[in-house]
Amino acid sequence: MKNIFLAVAIVLTATVSFGQNSVDVLRYSQNFYNGSARFNAMGGAFGALGGDFSSLAINPAGIAIYRTDEFIFTPSIYFSKTNTATNEWTAIGNKNNFNLNSIGMVSTKRNENKKGWKSFHFGFGLNRLNNFNREVNIQNQSSTGNLIMDYQTQAYGLHPTQLNAFTTDLAWKSFLLYDTIRTANGTLAYTSALANRKTEQTERIFQRGSMNELSMTFGSSYEDKLYIGGAIGFVYSRFFEEIRHAEYDVTDSIAGFDYFVMNRYLETKGSGVNLKLGFIYRPIQALRFGVSFQTPTWFNMSDYYHNDMIQYYDDGSNSGVQTSPDGSFNYRINTPMKVTGSVGVVIGKLMLFDVDVEYLDYREGYLNSDDYGFFAENEDTRLKLNSAVNIRGGMEIRLAPMMIRLGIASYANPYQPNVNDFSRIQYSGGIGFRDNDLFVDLAYSFTQAKEDYYMYDPVFTSASKMDNSISQISATIGFKF
Repeated sequence: MKNIFLAVAIVLTATVSFGQNSVDVLRYSQNFYNGSARFNAMGGAFGALGGDFSSLAINPAGIAIYRTDEFIFTPSIYFSKTNTATNEWTAIGNKNNFNLNSIGMVSTKRNENKKGWKSFHFGFGLNRLNNFNREVNIQNQSSTGNLIMDYQTQAYGLHPTQLNAFTTDLAWKSFLLYDTIRTANGTLAYTSALANRKTEQTERIFQRGSMNELSMTFGSSYEDKLYIGGAIGFVYSRFFEEIRHAEYDVTDSIAGFDYFVMNRYLETKGSGVNLKLGFIYRPIQALRFGVSFQTPTWFNMSDYYHNDMIQYYDDGSNSGVQTSPDGSFNYRINTPMKVTGSVGVVIGKLMLFDVDVEYLDYREGYLNSDDYGFFAENEDTRLKLNSAVNIRGGMEIRLAPMMIRLGIASYANPYQPNVNDFSRIQYSGGIGFRDNDLFVDLAYSFTQAKEDYYMYDPVFTSASKMDNSISQISATIGFKF
């Protein structure tokens, strides 16, 4: 019984579907920050240090560390590579893109002679929270399972007029499910020439898009000991996915059948808002403690989707392209709240360190809409997802006018044990140059992540083991004034 539960959990997690579920909750709850080059080089560990525009996405109190006005601009180049292994079959997918990691400005008003609240600050700008660009290629051969056998199971007991317009109905109209029979107990079932026949299976997944946050941050410092900041973040997201699944009769053993292609298309647009509150306390010159709180991000989402399917025959003819209706659905996602604790050490003008520990419980994320309650999907989220502790650490060595930086970030597995493993680790480094009011920073980061993916119901297929690697080069140009 436990294995059955896990199989159902995995397919709901890893098999792509246009029904909203825990996959969507997780996608928009995880933040893999892509900010300024200095921030990236130090692994995003700035919660107790502040003084960097991208650090405000973690702890808005960092704005109160500033002593001057500042403007920054950070473009980057992103390289994604995914190696997949399904049984003994392997494949590689690559996706590169150029993007804007961050752009922002900070305004500072200080009165060194004033007692108490010495400074007031305002910041406005953009930080990238996630990059969805990826290409995945999967290849496998199997005689024990295929997509059509999965559709036979889904269609079992249903009249042809009751079939799913986006999946099983397309297979029926493409003659991949081509006849109905009555079982011994009178239940309607579907036959297929592909049942228990060997096919070569390929799947190509093209994903693109990003999640970005436009924020307004306010802060102040009290006696240069206590720093406080608050922010309102306006998050917007675009996610595009195209999946091309094909199966071929490589042994020419299925009468009349050559191959079929199933295409699935999804576009998701979303916007949301969140609030942040943060504190940094400096008991002595060299030591800083930070803590920050972020509310859930309250998203309004819209999905647009459609599918199509075609079968090709041995004689070169085909079934014609069978197309689903154009689907759309509006819904809401609430992500979990987030708490971050930080410790920073600043050794004069020679060196600085920071460690951030971030906690969030992905089980607290949930779906909702005016038209549908998502009771089963939210229960599924609570059963499959888990709480997580993410840790980021970074250091900077100052060799004026040059700085050398190193960082590491570990993002814990957001799933329950034995469901999936989506943990990732990031290594980073970089250099920076300061010349009066101008600074230039360069950073390189390398991220490794693993996950299991199923092309369809795991009852009929093995897991495709994915090894994802992401390289990013970012450069920041900044001006102090």
